[in-house]
Amino acid sequence: MSDHNETSRLVFDCSFHATLPLYETSRPPHQQVTPIYYMDTIMGLGFQPVEYVDVTATIEKKAAMLEAHESQLTWLRDHDGVDIVEQMRTMTRFRGQQCGVDYAEGFVPCLTHLRGTTRRLLP
Repeated sequence: MSDHNETSRLVFDCSFHATLPLYETSRPPHQQVTPIYYMDTIMGLGFQPVEYVDVTATIEKKAAMLEAHESQLTWLRDHDGVDIVEQMRTMTRFRGQQCGVDYAEGFVPCLTHLRGTTRRLLP
């Protein structure tokens, strides 16, 4: 979805701009550029996670939150024939199998200058 892509670009740019002391804001600049992680693509196409987060304990809450987003559920079913809740369950189950838990989400770090880190940041 184009709005997701634009939001990603905005977060990337803002996380760097937040460190610049020449931008005058009501808050001091951050001392370092915030690391960014990209979440799995729809159905995992072209995506190979390097980090996993176990979501087994929250999978039902995640499903309920998606089910509450009725406008998106209806539109995706009508427009693309997609059941986004079922897709989410399938992908989180698959990612869980990859890392040895029931359900997981996959991520890759944004590895551009100043964003890498030597410590684990995801739970």
